[in-house]
Amino acid sequence: MVHFTFKNGLAGKSLSVHNSFKSFIIMVVMLVLTTSSAFAEEIDGLNYKLDSETKTAILIPKTNGKYAGDIVVPGKIKGTDGAEYSVVTLGAECFSACYNLSSITIPSTVTVIGVRCFKECGSLTSIVIPSSVSSLGEGCFKNCSSLTSINIPSSVTSLGYECFYGCSSLVSIIIPSSVTSLDWSCFWDCKSLTSITIPPSVTSLSKACFYGCSSLTSITIPASVTSIGSLCFAYCSSLTSITIPASVKWIGEYRTFTNCVKLNTIFFKGVPPTCDYSSMGLSNYIEIKVPAEYLQDSKKTFGSDFIN
Repeated sequence: MVHFTFKNGLAGKSLSVHNSFKSFIIMVVMLVLTTSSAFAEEIDGLNYKLDSETKTAILIPKTNGKYAGDIVVPGKIKGTDGAEYSVVTLGAECFSACYNLSSITIPSTVTVIGVRCFKECGSLTSIVIPSSVSSLGEGCFKNCSSLTSINIPSSVTSLGYECFYGCSSLVSIIIPSSVTSLDWSCFWDCKSLTSITIPPSVTSLSKACFYGCSSLTSITIPASVTSIGSLCFAYCSSLTSITIPASVKWIGEYRTFTNCVKLNTIFFKGVPPTCDYSSMGLSNYIEIKVPAEYLQDSKKTFGSDFIN
């Protein structure tokens, strides 16, 4: 047993504490005294979180104010400890709401671009992603309203949730064949997008993927796609026709084509998936075309008025 005697108001009294509790107190003190290997520094106007063990750096949001102008992110930096650090990550929301950020150069050392990294960078017009990056995360370029073009390297395998949401000035985009998935609302409200090339590596078009792409006149869906989510083409008001490959076995039943006011023809290359087409937002004047060998089965699905 360990004994403590308190003399202020407790004279002559003692408190007994088990050795195990003493060990716990010592452990807590040691944890407090232990210095973390990660620490923050500002170097040449950019804020970083440095890891002294791995000698890597994460670019983080500016402590006071926002980044602005033309930013060149270095591949290597030297900390105040004299050590060299490799910049490997653009941290979450690093440039979020940096309204006056006009351009940024990303080094080839960067492998990760954090969620909402460039969200609401309203003055950013173009950006080049290095081939070291493997994915564009959630809301990465959300509401970058001045972004007109972007080069997606073949190293990228996925475009995250709301990746290009609200990029209203984006005119066209080529998705590399390395990409296998387009997440929910990926191109939501990209009002200036007139064309898009989907590679044969993509297997699904997620919910609301092209919602509100009001300038989209055509889109080619590759034979690799097996499913099309609800609201996928909702409010694509310039889309006149669309071809659904035979590989598609499922189409979301909720307003997939709602308010596609110019859509007059849907071509099915195979047997149309069985679902409730009445809830998909199809207007009465839309013509459904299918191969002759699937005609009778398709009439059971759509009714004779749609099928030609």
